[in-house]
Amino acid sequence: MIGLMLPVFGKRRYSKYENIDITFSEEFIQDALDGGTTQGEIDQILQDTNQDFDALEGKDSLCKNTIQDLINLFENWDEGFFLISVGGDCTGTLEDF
Repeated sequence: MIGLMLPVFGKRRYSKYENIDITFSEEFIQDALDGGTTQGEIDQILQDTNQDFDALEGKDSLCKNTIQDLINLFENWDEGFFLISVGGDCTGTLEDF
């Protein structure tokens, strides 16, 4: 689960990653196994991915956004995905990443 806070102050968005734990669905795992990936390889990919995302934990940003930037962020989030950067003029430790 990704802990992300998005209070909006006027036309500004604050984001902070609190906790990121990546998991693979059973369907994804089965597809990978069917494609020839071993369970050990899947486990290693998951471990590596979680280590990569651990570097984002505690990072934050404050962005000046247009209303359309925020609409796009939430529409994409509702569809199951979102990007770390959604446009706007941003500052903070997340932007150094």
